[in-house]
Order: sequence, then C-alpha cells, then structure tokens
Amino acid sequence: MIFIVHFFDTDFSQQLLNYQTNSYDDLIDEMKKNAGIIRYLAKAFRSIVKLYLLSKSPYYRRKRKK
Repeated sequence: MIFIVHFFDTDFSQQLLNYQTNSYDDLIDEMKKNAGIIRYLAKAFRSIVKLYLLSKSPYYRRKRKK
C-alpha cells in the first residue's frame, strides 16, 4: 500500500490541536492486526486473482495479441 506522508507542514496545527498521536508504524501495525488471516489469504491467492482479472480485460487481451 502506498500512503502519501511527509508532504505537509503540520507543526502549527499539531501544536494547536495535538491530534497526531500515532506514528506511521503504529498505523501499519493496526492495519495488519485488523486484516488478520485475510492478509495471508490475499497473499496466497493474489497471482490467481491477478491472472483472472487480466483475462477479463479487453485492453490486456488486445495488447497480448500484438
């Protein structure tokens, strides 16, 4: 997963509101915990699902024929 981070200067708002209580690593750990077993199943089936989805794409089929 790609997250856009470190592009905003939030020093003033953080000082005023004190809303940033979790680090980026905390966010990743929480996402892994919430995904549970599905995370491992997704990794196991990702190549099969990718091939299936590509086979349904008319653009991919057209490109392969060339």
